[in-house]
Amino acid sequence: AIDLARREQPDVALMDVRILGARDGIEAAREIFSRFGVPSLFVTANADPQTRARAEAVEPLGFLAKPVSLQDLRLGLRRVSSL
Repeated sequence: AIDLARREQPDVALMDVRILGARDGIEAAREIFSRFGVPSLFVTANADPQTRARAEAVEPLGFLAKPVSLQDLRLGLRRVSSL
């Protein structure tokens, strides 16, 4: 995810909390934001209070609960276009 953000320079990263690899999506989102200034929109089924608090520390654009509808995705991405 970090290498992809470096190469592509997206406007936003749609980030799952649980991703493959040594780090989770929260840690990856933190690094992507700090290195490239790319904010994250978390798309996850993991919304327990502890996970949510860790993710909030990254200052995401928001959270979308899985399964994500097209309407919810559009609404979440509108936050990006208003920045």
